[in-house]
Amino acid sequence: MGGLLPKPVTKKETEDGAGAKGCFSFGVSSMQGWRENMEDAHMAIPDFDPERELGLFGVFDGHGGSAVAKVAAATFPNMLSSQKSFSQGRYSEALYEAFLALDEFLDSPAGRAKVQEMMDCSDGDDRAKKRRLGPGDRATIVNVLKLLTDIKKQKND
Repeated sequence: MGGLLPKPVTKKETEDGAGAKGCFSFGVSSMQGWRENMEDAHMAIPDFDPERELGLFGVFDGHGGSAVAKVAAATFPNMLSSQKSFSQGRYSEALYEAFLALDEFLDSPAGRAKVQEMMDCSDGDDRAKKRRLGPGDRATIVNVLKLLTDIKKQKND
């Protein structure tokens, strides 16, 4: 995790919106807090799959830097919609597979290059520019996979 400031940055950035059909309305707000830089990224896609009236919303925790979180938020929607299980309406399975695919991508040369590219054009965080992608950056994905596995086990019991 990144360093802490002596005083929290309490300025909030807020966004809201709604899907074209009105199925989903959303509001998101972020605050840097005690960290040296904002480390999280979100996605809010109310019209993710308009035909099925599905929205996609999520928060990605950067665990010490924003680059992985931003790449995950930008990459995940296409990874989810490209899963065969998603097109078949098996959404829990599709989420599980998409997080695995995202993890594989982040650990691949292409994924690492994308993260490095994001770090190189980061918002002035010199510490992040020197940092390399490591196992801790994928902690959020691992935790979500554990949760989905637990849910799947409960369904099967």
